[in-house]
Amino acid sequence: MRATGTGFRTLRRWAGAMALLVLAAWPAQAQEQTIRLGLLLSRAEGFNTSVRAGALMGEEELNEQAQAAGIRFEIVAARGGHSSEVAAEATGLIDREGVQALLGSVSDAGTVALSELAQERGLVFFNITNDLDSLRGAKCRRNTFHIAPSQTMRVRALGLWAVQAKEWKNWVILEGDGKSEGRMAGIARDYVESRGGKILDTIPVTDTDAHDPGAILARLRAARAQFIFAALTGEKQELAMEAIQGAKLGIPAGGAEPELARMGRDTAKFDGYWTTGWNHRNNIFGASELNNRFAAFAGLPMNERAWSAWAAVKVLGEAVLRAKSARAADLVPYLQEQAQFDGYVGSALSFQPWNHQLRQVLQVVRVNHETPWNGWDSVVPEATVPFRGMKGIQGDPLDAFSPGAEESGCKM
Repeated sequence: MRATGTGFRTLRRWAGAMALLVLAAWPAQAQEQTIRLGLLLSRAEGFNTSVRAGALMGEEELNEQAQAAGIRFEIVAARGGHSSEVAAEATGLIDREGVQALLGSVSDAGTVALSELAQERGLVFFNITNDLDSLRGAKCRRNTFHIAPSQTMRVRALGLWAVQAKEWKNWVILEGDGKSEGRMAGIARDYVESRGGKILDTIPVTDTDAHDPGAILARLRAARAQFIFAALTGEKQELAMEAIQGAKLGIPAGGAEPELARMGRDTAKFDGYWTTGWNHRNNIFGASELNNRFAAFAGLPMNERAWSAWAAVKVLGEAVLRAKSARAADLVPYLQEQAQFDGYVGSALSFQPWNHQLRQVLQVVRVNHETPWNGWDSVVPEATVPFRGMKGIQGDPLDAFSPGAEESGCKM
């Protein structure tokens, strides 16, 4: 599907001109050359729909761009559960299907396995959805690139907006008993204090506490916080937010990893502000054009997973065209040092050279209580980060909420 909107002129012209230069530079092919991309998906059915649709739309648009060069991209998909199964499926795609690069939306352990396999086999691997910080740190690999924002980026983006833009500096943290929840709480605690804020209380939340939240609500009332940060996942997050909403505390709340799929069940009981990489109601910098194309293509709203999958296919494919090679030895230097990508966010996106994380704009979204939920509008955009008027930011604004080279701990 071709773009028809007129709102995003500058980057659209730049991207179009770059595509023409790329295709002109690609050697003429006697016959069409097919480049296969291996897509590894989780066995958790509910998480695959948006990823698959985003990847397929990226494939379609990429092939329109590559047609003049006699190149055709083909996605070959497989599913896996535990890490060994993911690695076995990926190995089969490489050996039997001849895929020349890997993309993945799988578990933490599965993503680590794909990253290691790609390094061993000399392929580039694009992580579509996993936000594990260690993949950008101690477990980073030279051939791996990350489209999904990291957990640190999600937490810090919310903290930056809440503390600086809203001046909600006094926080209470609800900390679950899982490892991921503990990491979120630690990131929030360190970041808020580094920005001049204060953590008034950290309240532990177990499954039992979430089902009987009376004591939690009493501590929240006593703390008199300006913001409640929910370092919670799964049912604990859902129950805690329902309790806060029902208690009418008058204190804004939110977190970094919303259970967006759960919100649709009863949005009226959910609440708060959350960070995400994309929202289907984005309408600046040509985002509405992309959202409309995806809705027409898939019959679904474009959420973060769909955008990340679309972006992964487009970035990888355009890198192959521009580097005139699908070999990791050629792609990695290009992606690390030269690649710029038009993601409909108003800035040309690129990868951080120290850990291969995609620099990107994040969205703060809020649960929508203003209109009846219609299946698409349970959350709506509230703000973008980085935002205009940010103070104390040096260098690329898109690095403002991401770990720097030393902090990340990535050694390539």
